[in-house]
Amino acid sequence: MKRSSTFEEQTECVVEALLSDLLGGKEEVAWRSLETDSTIRFDAVVIASRLRMLGDMCNQDLEGPAQQVITDMTSGKVEAFQAAVESLSRSWSSQNPELGYERALLSVSVKLGMYVAQKIPAVKEQLVELINGNRRVRGYIQNQGGWVSAEFPRAEGSAPSLGSSGHSLRGADSNSTVHWHSQRGAEPRPLVPCSSATCCSGCASWIGQWHC
Repeated sequence: MKRSSTFEEQTECVVEALLSDLLGGKEEVAWRSLETDSTIRFDAVVIASRLRMLGDMCNQDLEGPAQQVITDMTSGKVEAFQAAVESLSRSWSSQNPELGYERALLSVSVKLGMYVAQKIPAVKEQLVELINGNRRVRGYIQNQGGWVSAEFPRAEGSAPSLGSSGHSLRGADSNSTVHWHSQRGAEPRPLVPCSSATCCSGCASWIGQWHC
């Protein structure tokens, strides 16, 4: 009988799935077969899609902070990412108490991490360490039954800065914009990138079962 995977191992796999498209990862990796104590199958892609949607909720302009993090990490200040996430999430949650610190931190860390990862792939390790090492965020996830059961409901009145229908993330190296699509339905589905010059019509409205 296989041993159950730890929270730390699952976090690493979720972050790997979260950033795999941005970092060009195409191989089927070990997280597909992780064992858990839950009767719900661990699927890092599904969980990562939930985190991306949580990142959509962040209505702060993170371009400036992201560029500063990139500059600092390039010069060897590896702690810059976690420090920026902590500062931004505390400020955001204090202005929006209904959001909660835990969701604010996860939302900011996902949005900022996806931006920075395009220039500094090593930020992946910082994101894993941030989630595993923050007792409040870790407890927030574990109290829901762990990663397999965790839900990240949208706070009342919050909305993504780029429109409630989707998430656009401007690339750090180009003027291209990546649109993340999710499949409609009761169960969260993996998000897939649409990087066409003019995004598909599904971004503007419901088309079949797809939306941005």
